[in-house]
Amino acid sequence: PAPVPVESDAPAAPAAAAPASWLAGLLDNEVNVQGLRAANAQDAEEAEAAAEAEESASEGAEGENENGETLMINGLEDEEEAGGQKRLWQDDDDDAAAEQPARKMAKVRTQAAPGWAAVEPDADDEDAQSDISEEEAYTTGGAAGDLFKSTAALVDRSRGLPAGTLDHQKLKDGNAAEYSEARLGAVHFHPNGSLLLTAAPDFRLRLFQVDGATSTKIQTVKFRDLPLQNAQFTPSGTKIVCTGKRDTYGVVDVETSTVDLVTARMQAERNLQNFSCSPHADQTAFSTPTGSVYVVSMASHAPVFSVKGEGPSNAVAYHPTREHELWTLGGSKVYVWDVRTRRPLRIHEDEGAMTATALAVSETRYAVGSTNGIVNMYDIPAAFPANPIAAAPAPVKALTSLTTEVEFAKFNPTGEVLCYGSAKKKNALRMIHTATLTTFANFPREGHYYRKPSCCDFSPASGLLCVGNDRGRALLFRMNYYGTA
Repeated sequence: PAPVPVESDAPAAPAAAAPASWLAGLLDNEVNVQGLRAANAQDAEEAEAAAEAEESASEGAEGENENGETLMINGLEDEEEAGGQKRLWQDDDDDAAAEQPARKMAKVRTQAAPGWAAVEPDADDEDAQSDISEEEAYTTGGAAGDLFKSTAALVDRSRGLPAGTLDHQKLKDGNAAEYSEARLGAVHFHPNGSLLLTAAPDFRLRLFQVDGATSTKIQTVKFRDLPLQNAQFTPSGTKIVCTGKRDTYGVVDVETSTVDLVTARMQAERNLQNFSCSPHADQTAFSTPTGSVYVVSMASHAPVFSVKGEGPSNAVAYHPTREHELWTLGGSKVYVWDVRTRRPLRIHEDEGAMTATALAVSETRYAVGSTNGIVNMYDIPAAFPANPIAAAPAPVKALTSLTTEVEFAKFNPTGEVLCYGSAKKKNALRMIHTATLTTFANFPREGHYYRKPSCCDFSPASGLLCVGNDRGRALLFRMNYYGTA
């Protein structure tokens, strides 16, 4: 049976003037963050009055939560810092409905007056920021306050990103407002560069607004039976795909504040942890331990097609500009598939690998990490040979600085930097200058410990780098060469 809308016997609150939508600003790719914060401050004054009126009207209503408890419904929790009305309805057919694919399972309620819209730091926050800047932060140039200001006039980019040392600065943690209770499985920036998500096996997806100096928590969504291992914004920024070691995945619609739990229609797959959202179509590709890769429509959640390689597929990626290329791993092999014909364009062994575990693809190069800690960098040819299993290409560089399994690899959007690492050893994190294929000598900084890195992401304009670790922290760095986030 279809889920029944949540109903309440409480009297309806009087209509209040709606503040300007935070989402309208956050989804604007040309957003001016400082201007957005000023606008939010003005909106908050109107919102505060609306919130007081709503609170007064609903006082004593049935189901009111006066303790700010975490609210749960149909397998999801909506954590709201200011509390809200507790949902009392529960359907006995929830379990049966959960087995049906693409069925809407819950709705994340958003308050009419979001209190985070204009959070002013108190004295403790200012002290904490001072501690960060003096004791934890280090800099080789730039300032946190100028994060979203262009420095194009001050930097000569005609020769590209300089090699040798990386001009960067440690900022306040992206999730300092609320750390995760487990190692981070994913960090990912919204296309506007000012919104950051974190996902962890503590079942929680958290959203933060970051500007390098402050970290403001926007929302937390808790899944009851989906320990999160991965999450990404779709390229449009309107949805978030969340996965774990389950045969279900979550899709959060950030425009309507709804969450869909989707049961995979993918034979007997039980682990959809690894996936990639297509930058060219409303589709997502899931790679699985059985070696199968499923491409799913995000509109209908129905499989579009599937391909299969040899051995477990530990990573999948779309080429950033070639719309028809889907890259996957299978055992120790690399596969390039044509999404139009569903046939392989290229298949080759990753040199020296027993099992390939990480994959990153830029416009001109791709990197493959393996269980032995080696990352091989390859050039992408202008055209693949007619025979997909022709002689395997030789890597242009074998990066051998790690000794434990490579768990993640990521190019920055310009393809000038490769970041990769392993969560099996402290400070097992490296940054590569791709033009010269050399390691930046000052990253990670000597004497500064980042614990065990577990994931990373670059902001859309490469001005920010976020690295998640085993302590649930989203370490944030500014890359001063790039003018904006």
